[in-house]
Amino acid sequence: MRFQSFYRNVNSLKRYFFSFLFVSMAVNLGAGSSFDVTGDEIKAVNHSLTLPSGFDLPLPAPIPIITTDYHRHFPNPGNSEYSKEIMTKGLLPKSRLISFLWLNNQKLDVVEVEKVATLYIKEASMEGVNHDIAFAQMILETGYMKFTGDVSNNQNNYCGLGAIGNGEPGLSFPDVETGIRAHIQHLKAYASTDSIKNKLVDGRFGIVKRGSAKTIQELTGRWAEDPHYDQKLDYLLKKIYAGTDVLKKKTSILFD
Repeated sequence: MRFQSFYRNVNSLKRYFFSFLFVSMAVNLGAGSSFDVTGDEIKAVNHSLTLPSGFDLPLPAPIPIITTDYHRHFPNPGNSEYSKEIMTKGLLPKSRLISFLWLNNQKLDVVEVEKVATLYIKEASMEGVNHDIAFAQMILETGYMKFTGDVSNNQNNYCGLGAIGNGEPGLSFPDVETGIRAHIQHLKAYASTDSIKNKLVDGRFGIVKRGSAKTIQELTGRWAEDPHYDQKLDYLLKKIYAGTDVLKKKTSILFD
């Protein structure tokens, strides 16, 4: 079997690739060849051993692969309408979130992307927030976690909390989980009057008018001053569902 490139950041992926199906691979070898794992590389090795026709020699460990095929086994806007209400259940599986984000920022370690996706689903589920919307908003606010604006990646601030422009970096959080929890809590502050389930970590929770933005349309003018903020979120959600190229334009942010 002929191996193609494992993408540009194979050194960081190593044996921890993620895919929608996380399918284990097996290698069909012909006479005179096998595979040897050396460090981060998989190399074809010639030798004199003759294998019988059809013999399957597995790799030393199952290696899941990342695929760009978004159209099988996953929700698609053409088949199911995603919700634009924040306090609803998200539909996108974790593997879709992982692949979509990483394929748009391959400088990220996939292990880091998997952790972020897992925490968004977990934290959103606990608070009743739609993780599709929260994850799409994180992508929009951070530029696929490239953090090219006022907020730096070491702040663990995934939604620009307190970053109101003019170089103001906004809030910082001690770890990834706390930063994502703050994002989910801030969304819930806008979308619901219900109490939060976890300890409050969102330092701006108390200044939000509770229940004032129950849909992504209502976030415009409240979460952000950008008059097209909801349209960008909606467009990005469509692209994540469909698995096509995503919106790369910046947005201006202004919190209540």
